[in-house]
Amino acid sequence: MVQFNIAWLKEYTGLDNFVVDEVSEGLITQGFENELHTNRLSDKIVVGYVASCEPHPKSDKLSVCSVDIGSSNYLTILCGCPSVKAGIKVACAQVGCVLGEMEITVRSICGMDSHGMLCSQSELGLASTSPGIWHLNEDATVGTQVSSWLQLDATRLDVDVTMNRGDAMSVHGVAREIMAGQNAADKLCTPSTSFDLNRFMSKVAIPVTEGVKNACSHFYLLELDGLDLQRPTPDWIQARLVESGIGLHNICVDILHFVMLEQGQPFHAYDADCVSMPMSLGFAEGGQQFFGLQGSEYTLDSRTLVVKDSTDSVKCIAGYMGDKSSSVTDKTTRIMLEAAYFTPEQIAYQCRRYKDHTQSGSRFERGVDPLKTSYGLSRVCDLLIQYANAKPVICHAYLDNTTNHVDQIIFPMETFDKVLGEPVEMNKLIQTLFQLGYRTKKDANNVLITRPSWRHDVTLPQHIVTEYVRFHGVPDVKDHSVPAVLSRFSGGAKRLDGILDSMYRYLMAYGGFEVYHYNFLNKVDNKDFIENEEALLMLANPLGATFSSLRATLFPGLLHAMSRNIAHGINDTFLFESGYCYRRSADEVVQDRCLSFLLSGDVVPERWREKSMHSDFFTAQGLAMRLLQTMRFTHAIRWEPKVLPGFHPGQCGCFFIENEICAEVGTLHPHLAKKYHAQSDVQLVTFYVDKLIAFHNKHYTFQEINRKPSMRRDLSLLLPKKVSYGLLYDKILQFSPSCLKNVILFDIYSGSQVPDDFYSLSVGIIFHHESNSLTDEEVSGYMKAILVELEKLQITVRGG
Repeated sequence: MVQFNIAWLKEYTGLDNFVVDEVSEGLITQGFENELHTNRLSDKIVVGYVASCEPHPKSDKLSVCSVDIGSSNYLTILCGCPSVKAGIKVACAQVGCVLGEMEITVRSICGMDSHGMLCSQSELGLASTSPGIWHLNEDATVGTQVSSWLQLDATRLDVDVTMNRGDAMSVHGVAREIMAGQNAADKLCTPSTSFDLNRFMSKVAIPVTEGVKNACSHFYLLELDGLDLQRPTPDWIQARLVESGIGLHNICVDILHFVMLEQGQPFHAYDADCVSMPMSLGFAEGGQQFFGLQGSEYTLDSRTLVVKDSTDSVKCIAGYMGDKSSSVTDKTTRIMLEAAYFTPEQIAYQCRRYKDHTQSGSRFERGVDPLKTSYGLSRVCDLLIQYANAKPVICHAYLDNTTNHVDQIIFPMETFDKVLGEPVEMNKLIQTLFQLGYRTKKDANNVLITRPSWRHDVTLPQHIVTEYVRFHGVPDVKDHSVPAVLSRFSGGAKRLDGILDSMYRYLMAYGGFEVYHYNFLNKVDNKDFIENEEALLMLANPLGATFSSLRATLFPGLLHAMSRNIAHGINDTFLFESGYCYRRSADEVVQDRCLSFLLSGDVVPERWREKSMHSDFFTAQGLAMRLLQTMRFTHAIRWEPKVLPGFHPGQCGCFFIENEICAEVGTLHPHLAKKYHAQSDVQLVTFYVDKLIAFHNKHYTFQEINRKPSMRRDLSLLLPKKVSYGLLYDKILQFSPSCLKNVILFDIYSGSQVPDDFYSLSVGIIFHHESNSLTDEEVSGYMKAILVELEKLQITVRGG
């Protein structure tokens, strides 16, 4: 995700009428999920100058500040920040200003009135945390609105960028998409640069080793001298960095980050006094140790592209992370500034091989614009010369001019008809592609399309169709089908579809809604419902942290859907989903076809005459049991309590057919219910569809209605607490004469009238002979035999 202040985007678009909500909606239709956030920069927050700062007479932690805000009277403001002092310029919130949920009023603290507040970056809504009040630069104009001084708008745009769209991980890239949506690509603004890189180019190329050509085509090292890194970073650059989620360091590093966010081109700076020239580009020696900037230690392998100095010491994992020993500090005066184009394949490998996340790696692995490397370097130099007193010395480079970064795609005219069902107007396609930076040339049957250098992901005609659909949508396709008689086909697929359809119909009849989710999950959610984390199938090259593993269960998707419903005020939820789940078993991958459903909230709508009924464990268990019974298995369905990961230990279990688990039922564990913001108990059920198919009775036998009467005998039994009803049920069925048809539980009791270690069950036993009418003597004989069997389990007749 990238996040930029709207004012920054406006500078690039050049639009006269920039409507934030319309821009946001347009980006969504173009394939970019985004959110708008508001900071707290109101008109009543101005630049103030702390004229004096004295200790509060009644408090050791408070200071009494006299603050000049450009008016005739100074404000008396009490401040508890240790870094406040006389002579600094600050962001001052005046009385009447609202910061989030707090309104600034005249407040009496320890017997003295405070007429405002000195603000930190977090209090202004620019950063999540900050160490104290913000010390603005000395050249800030007293009395100026802080929003104007910082060149910020009140709104920030957060854009979720997919792995294939590295071009959109910058202000310039997002602005380019906005302008394409407005059919105004020709108005896109790009800052001009005055730095002439060619004046400083050395005739001596940077040495590279064999194979580098396939991983890098542009590599610049520009030496800059005379830097004054004690200078403060301009406030407007600081503000844009912190609102984009980038931490502040020194003016050199801050400018590199600023241009990276602006142009999408990452950079790296080496302290020139800590490296030995000449530097070279090549692959590491296997087993070599590397100490990264973030404090991590890595063992390099021979596939890792690195930058070395003349001592053969690794100074940087290319495009990923620099080493600690050559990092730029506030005392650095001379740097070697690196700008390069590394292939996405190479950096994607290194980002997976070494697990720390870096801003450079996330951009290079998605793909940066190879034809803008020198421009980005010039842009950085302009700012370093202007704000850090840098003086360019010499630039060494490795340039592979044989690599073609602009591919051409042959686009047949009939592609749209094949993919979308009908053709589109070719001039409309060409105009859309022009707005996106493509160049086109038509011949008799095809369009020759040259993709822009920043779109690494476009390689096929189908990608061109996607580009068109992003802006114009899928056309309304007319029905060109012809009637046809389909012959019957009996096979596994039909049988599967029939079983799933009957399960769908059953759940929908009870009020369920079907949902769909990706097969991918983040690891944290996935492991909540598995016993062995090693069974998870992690992806070697995921689209992002959200999609880092194949799902082992359908439950997280259902729970996230429930959470979204709750966020919109819908607390009664019944959702179901079917699909494959994946797990590792020994050395093989197992995929289970599952159908899961989720119940939460009230079972029936609220009524004035009746109390509301919340779904509980028995609601879900009963619903699952009835669904299984509709499938008419020839084998008995057996319930057994079982502790399952992610569930309440006393409210979960499994349905078995023979010795195979065919369904799991349980109440979500309270700590997970809190994670998903559940408003009441959450019931989860999953069916293993492949196992149900294996046990399903394919052939139904229809029999004539039996006209002989059935006979029922009721028993009230005393059972030891260690004996479950399931065991009682199985024991009766094991006796099972041919005329014993069913056992019905109709009462359960435990209390003062039964011993402490026992409880009472009342069951009805149904006898029915298919050809004869049963006599009392026959049924009594069967009942005596059943009681003899039950006595083996210490089960006796209550009151007998």
